[in-house]
Amino acid sequence: MKRLYLVRHAKSSWEFGTLPDAERPLNERGYRDAPRVGDYLAGKYGRPEAVVSSPAIRAYSTAFIICRRWDFPVGAIMLEPGLYETDTDAYADVIRQQDDRAQSLLLAGHNFSITHFLSFMLGKEVGEMPTCSVAVLDLELSSWNELKRGSGRLLELVLPKALPNSETGL
Repeated sequence: MKRLYLVRHAKSSWEFGTLPDAERPLNERGYRDAPRVGDYLAGKYGRPEAVVSSPAIRAYSTAFIICRRWDFPVGAIMLEPGLYETDTDAYADVIRQQDDRAQSLLLAGHNFSITHFLSFMLGKEVGEMPTCSVAVLDLELSSWNELKRGSGRLLELVLPKALPNSETGL
């Protein structure tokens, strides 16, 4: 059994119109939501053994903040260019390449790829994942390489709007 956390990056800023897309930072709401989601996950689930993020600033920042709440060593977050501006196959390939010693993996990425990948994992269409939402899945796999369509069971879709407010900061 493997556990997969699919994280759509927190709300990003469009304030800096001259920045390349990959360099857009989180906005105020993003910086408010990510710690709340991280606190919730840390209180309910065991911390992931591996974390892979898109190299885009907004995805990495979200992964970084959530991982700090879990006491995950943020220096161990792996950046994977294949998770930026990509498709379901790329997400699946990244997961299939993971070390099988890791029983749990957090993947931080972007819409619409991450929503499409969640649909792939569940074997059915799902609605759009909101910003900073996390799909927590159990996978009936002994190896990440066995990943296929429909191999995930959704335990929970964590939505920032459904969580209590907190003033805990980063």
